[in-house]
Formats: sequence, C-alpha cells, structure tokens
Amino acid sequence: MLGLVVQPFYFILYWGFGALCSGLNRQLRTFSILALSVGILSTNFTRLFDFEFNSLRGMIELGLYATAFYLFLLLAPTRSNFRKLWLFIGITSVLLVLILLKYESLAKTTTGLEIVKRDILKILGISYLSFRLIHVLIDHYYDQLGEKTFLSFLAYFFFFPSALVGPIHRYQNFILDLKQGSTISVSVFQRIIIGLIKSLVLTSILFPYVLGQFEPYGQFALLQLVFACMVYSVYIYLDFSGYTDIAIGVAQIVGVRLPENFNKPFFAENMQEFWQRWHMSLSSWLRDYLFNPVLKFLTENRSGKISNPVFAIFFTFCLAGVWHGDGLNFLIFGILHGLGLALAMYRNRSKQKMKIEKSKSLTYFNRSLVFLYVSLAWIPFVYSWTEMLELFQRLYMENH
Repeated sequence: MLGLVVQPFYFILYWGFGALCSGLNRQLRTFSILALSVGILSTNFTRLFDFEFNSLRGMIELGLYATAFYLFLLLAPTRSNFRKLWLFIGITSVLLVLILLKYESLAKTTTGLEIVKRDILKILGISYLSFRLIHVLIDHYYDQLGEKTFLSFLAYFFFFPSALVGPIHRYQNFILDLKQGSTISVSVFQRIIIGLIKSLVLTSILFPYVLGQFEPYGQFALLQLVFACMVYSVYIYLDFSGYTDIAIGVAQIVGVRLPENFNKPFFAENMQEFWQRWHMSLSSWLRDYLFNPVLKFLTENRSGKISNPVFAIFFTFCLAGVWHGDGLNFLIFGILHGLGLALAMYRNRSKQKMKIEKSKSLTYFNRSLVFLYVSLAWIPFVYSWTEMLELFQRLYMENH
C-alpha cells in the first residue's frame, strides 16, 4: 500500500486508472478493480514488505480458495436445520484455514502436521480475510447479503487497499459502492498525504522511544517503562490510523468507501467508549458477529431473561486477543481489555444510579486514566510471556 503511494509513477498510473474507472459501466468497473487488485498483490510491491513469493502459485491458491468459498455459498440449503449445519461447516472451515496458516505451533500440536506458511498471506492478511468471509457466511445465512455474482465476490475478496490490516468492510457496502461509481476530489489526496505523514514521518520520530525498544533483560526504572508504554500508544495509533487514511483515500479513487477506523480514541473516558473510537471496523465486527450472538445464546438459555454481558465481553475479547497471535501474552492482552470494558460497564451503571454530575476536571482525569490503562495493556502485546516475567522480575528487584 505504502509502495503504491510513495512511488510517484505508480501512483499517477493508479490515479489515471481510477479516473478511467469512473467512466465505465458497473461490470467493467468491477472487473477493472479485480484486475488491478490481483495485479498489485502479485507484483513487486510485495518487496516493500521485505519478502518475496511465487506470484503465480500464490494467486492460483487464493483464486482456488475464493472459488471454493463462492461455490459453498451457492450450495446453501433452504431448510432451516440444514442451513444451520451449512453455516457451522462454513465458519469451521474458514477458522481451520486461519489456524493452519497463522497459528503454526497450535496447528502442529493439534494435528501433528508441519505447516508451511504461505508468504502471500502476509500481505493479504489472512486474519482480516477470515473476518470478512465469516461476515459473508453469516449475512448470507440471514439473507442480508443481496446479490452474489462471482465477479463482485472476487473483487471484494481481492480488494487490495484493505487486504493487509483493514478496515474490515462489509460486502453489501462494497456492492453499493460499485453501483454508485467513483468521484475523485482534493480531499482524497489530502487524506493520503495526512496518512503518509503519520506513517512515515511522525512514527519515525517516536520509534526510538517505544515499548518494543526496551530490552526486558536490561536495566530500567518503572517510570521509564510507563513512559515507553505511553509513547507506544501514540506510535501505534499514528502508524495504524495513518495506514487507514491511506487505504481509505486509495480506495476512494476507484469509488470504494471504506469505513472509518478511528475517531480520537484517546479522548475516550472509559474503555467502552475507547473501543467505540479505536479500530471501529474490528469492534463493530466483534459486536455483530461474536458478542451479540453469544449474549443472545446465553439469554435464550435463561428462558428469555437478559443474561449478564460480562461473560460475553470476556469471551469476545479473549478471542480477539488470541486473534492477534497464538502466545499466552495475547490472551492476557485480550483479558485486560475485557476487564476494562466490564469495569466501564459497572461504573456507568453506578454513575446512573448515583447521578454524578460531569465536570471538566473529571473528564480530563477519566481520559488520562483510560490512556494510561490502554498504554500499560500494550505490554503483553509487545512482549512474550517469558519476557514479561523477566520484565516484572527486574522491576521488582530494582524497587526492593
């Protein structure tokens, strides 16, 4: 993605392609977007991510995966009982592919197979692709998907601006954008430039001070660690939101409007509000396809009584944590965010009962507290379980 933007020749070529697409009919535009995405995913842009792959083999594998998935959609039965089985098989298959290709150690332990990770999946983003495919399965099950032409599905499957790290866009919105066509404005280029400044300039200034630069076996003070955590929060926000700005801008050139992903997350006054502002496409996916179904299941098993959402919160964020990686540290990362949301929920209920009046000082205090909590929660995201133990052991020895 960055390679496409920072190389002027390719960007001018892509902009011209976007202008050309705006004058085409829908079928030609869809085919052109598909051809462009496949071309970019299989060319030398991947070298900017410091790896190479067999382009022909990789694209054939992805094409076969997309075709098999689409055929599975067409085989959806009409009877409700069989449809549930169909949905279960579909989601299980997508998750199995995700586990085999992303969680190598887990796959080897459970199956005994030596899994060879395909390099193309590093750029395609198998985790985000799996989320999009599960969304397609569930919405198709509830007849909310709309039209499902093979060409439109392939264009959605391979759409490159959101392939690496999102945003996670919905198929229905993608199809609607294909129908409406594209308009290129100055604001699109402003969005891309802002994203480049965030991702390339500001992050390079902060990088020497971020949490990951701390050697867990070295000598440091507690305040140094806290400062590094806070810098890392700002760093990852700039990097992630910068990439999102670029992705949204580049997608708009060909008429696709990706969802917003960030809305001033460090202005949040509790963890619930934080996740309404941070990685919003992921949080909305977790809410619609994981949290709400789990809460509904728990409620139905209590004879219609509304279940306490705490279990659903922890279940959702434990899986969200493991989604980032297969180490115990990622599970802890998810638990910390689940705990933050559960505490925010109870605190909001208490405030409503006590009718606490809001003040500016309380607002600033809450924002500072949330920022500190989010910053410290990055520790298990950056360090492995053994590194964390060594880190806290060092801190304990330094302060006693």
